[in-house]
Amino acid sequence: MKTILVLGALAALVACVPPSTVALQQGAVAETSQFEPVITINGKEDTLPARPGAAIWERYMNRYNIYSLRSWIDKATGKATHQLYVSVGYSGEWRFYVNASGQDAQALPFTDIKRDVTTCAGGSCSYREIFGVELSETLLAANPNGYSVKVYAKDGSSIIVPLTGAQIAEQVRAVTEARATLKLKTVKTPDLPWHLPTPTLPPVK
Repeated sequence: MKTILVLGALAALVACVPPSTVALQQGAVAETSQFEPVITINGKEDTLPARPGAAIWERYMNRYNIYSLRSWIDKATGKATHQLYVSVGYSGEWRFYVNASGQDAQALPFTDIKRDVTTCAGGSCSYREIFGVELSETLLAANPNGYSVKVYAKDGSSIIVPLTGAQIAEQVRAVTEARATLKLKTVKTPDLPWHLPTPTLPPVK
């Protein structure tokens, strides 16, 4: 019964009927409007685990470091693009996160989203970096029990982002629900006559 209600809400969303935001199962949220060609699905945020050997203050501040899955579904084709969204804050010097790889040593497309200096005091500053790592639908489907991504910084440090099986399952389920509401366009091949006219060729000189 709950799924029917969710699909009904998504159908209204796709048809551009208010509201423009619909809460899905397990905390995922779908957003769109009549002006957007895609449905955006934001998965539930989770907190990054503290780095091994991190100081007490870093462990405390780590509660503000979050990650989640985001998906964009093309309304015309149903094709989905998925991204691991990560927001990391720290103090000291800039780390400059630049690339990522999966637990299977596969290089993953990396996108810088935002870098900020959040505070400065006593000659020390705090920074925040926000970035995305693209994950294919095939990769998500092949890892129902979870998938870890390692992100590397220019200063030599790195972080590991552990996507859980629950996060992946929730996102895949939300994308499936959203797709079920779309009236996808199909290209129809025009009917051709059984006998096409023979083209007239110019005379050979």
